[in-house]
Amino acid sequence: MTLLNHAYATEIHDRIRSATIPLVHLSPHADPDVISARIETGVEYPGDEGRSEKVRIFRRGRVSVYADAYARWLRTEAGLVDTTRLDRAKVMGRALEIIGER
Repeated sequence: MTLLNHAYATEIHDRIRSATIPLVHLSPHADPDVISARIETGVEYPGDEGRSEKVRIFRRGRVSVYADAYARWLRTEAGLVDTTRLDRAKVMGRALEIIGER
C-alpha cells in the first residue's frame, strides 16, 4: 500500500501500533529518471495497450505527489529501499535487512 499523505499514514501507523502490532514502514525509492522510464515501459495489461496507457497516465500524475512526500517526510520516516540499480531479489534482500534492523 502506498501512503503519500503524511496525516493519513500517521493515522494508520498509530492505529496499528496501538493494537501492539509490530510495524516497519518500508518505501521503495528510485531516481526520478528511473521512475519515469519504468512508467513509460510498463505494460500492466499485455495485449491491451489502451488499458496499459490509462495506468501509465495515472502513474505519471503520481510522480510529483511521491516527490513531494519524499522531500517532506518519507525519506526520514520510512525505511527506504533504493530500487534504482537493484534487481528484484536484491530489493527483497534490502527490505529484509531493514526489517531485521528495527
